[in-house]
Amino acid sequence: MKNPPRSPDKLRDGFEEPTNVIIPYSELVRETGGILHLPDALEQHRGAILLPYNRTSTYKQAGTSNIILQAKTDAVVDETFRLAPEHAQLVAVQGVEEGKLSVRRKWLIEAAEQAKPNGSIIVAADLSRFLRPESYHRRTNPDAWPTAEEFAWLHEITLGVPLATLAHPTLIESQRHGLATKRTGRAGRPSSMTDELAKWIFCNLGCRCNGRWSNSIRSVAEYVGVSLGLVQRLLNKKIPCEACCQSERGLRWKDVHSPICQFRIVRKILGRPIFG
Repeated sequence: MKNPPRSPDKLRDGFEEPTNVIIPYSELVRETGGILHLPDALEQHRGAILLPYNRTSTYKQAGTSNIILQAKTDAVVDETFRLAPEHAQLVAVQGVEEGKLSVRRKWLIEAAEQAKPNGSIIVAADLSRFLRPESYHRRTNPDAWPTAEEFAWLHEITLGVPLATLAHPTLIESQRHGLATKRTGRAGRPSSMTDELAKWIFCNLGCRCNGRWSNSIRSVAEYVGVSLGLVQRLLNKKIPCEACCQSERGLRWKDVHSPICQFRIVRKILGRPIFG
């Protein structure tokens, strides 16, 4: 007896059905409006050039100087290369823009204009980077699914170029978040400080001028993948007194202009790890 075809609702609601249920490829294409999983896109467009694309909805999500957006884009580029090392890649297009099509999609349109001349595939982390349905709401309707009209509109503004995703395009919001965490390497947050972690935090904070860091504490915490409190506790720690002159004793890391420069000096003087 043949297995019954899977309904569109089942495609979105999870993958708990028996593994012997076969999903026809054409059904998946209809469900995602022609947006393909990258392995399938590579089968259809052999030798195609790939153009990674990424976005965040707000400047707050992008972080100071786009530090968080850049980290997420780098993760997309790295995963794309891992899956298709033999395919050439164009320089990634990234920017701050909403996912709904009722607002102008400047960066997605720019990606399409770059991809169109040579038939490149635009690659995004998941479906939500290409398209958020108009009915989507982060709290009240997070699993809203694009309509056929919205998919058609998306293909119109992207000039008909092939669109592909790293995560399977049928995944719903909660499933996509788990994969995004795994892709960016921020699944867990360390609770203790080490010299390597402190060095990374100090490098990203930059210098303190007029009471402000080059990059905000919050954006650095999100980029490094630690809690805001951990960064604040690090900055409130006193610099080891044996590495300070009499007038500098009692200084905390947040009191110096450049913590990373001070860190290197203290390490050289102590000849041993500062933390841990």
